[in-house]
Amino acid sequence: MAEPQMTEFQRSVQLWSVLAYAAKMQQVLSYETLAKLTGMAPIGQARPLGNIWFYCKQNDLPSLTSIVVNQRTGNPPDDIGGEDLSTTQRRVFIFDWLSHHIPSVQDFENARIKEEAKAQKAAG
Repeated sequence: MAEPQMTEFQRSVQLWSVLAYAAKMQQVLSYETLAKLTGMAPIGQARPLGNIWFYCKQNDLPSLTSIVVNQRTGNPPDDIGGEDLSTTQRRVFIFDWLSHHIPSVQDFENARIKEEAKAQKAAG
């Protein structure tokens, strides 16, 4: 019998905790390291990380996903709001993530829905 799979929103909750701890430790993580820590293949990280990025953007939080980088380039995949990468990462490192509540599955789902509706409205 196959094991139940986590949804992308459950994965976002899982990744949030890993990233919040990494930020507290001022640690940048590669997709490969994140895969080793979570068991989630790098290819499967895009949507869960996107949900975190949407949540941070919509709640005026530093871009927590900016500390996840491509091992070869050292760059994150997301738009970091016009700031340079080192400034964005410093903002992430000094924010008190452990005092901020852990977003729920519903929080991440709502962030995705809101962002997709915004994109659809802009497209036409």
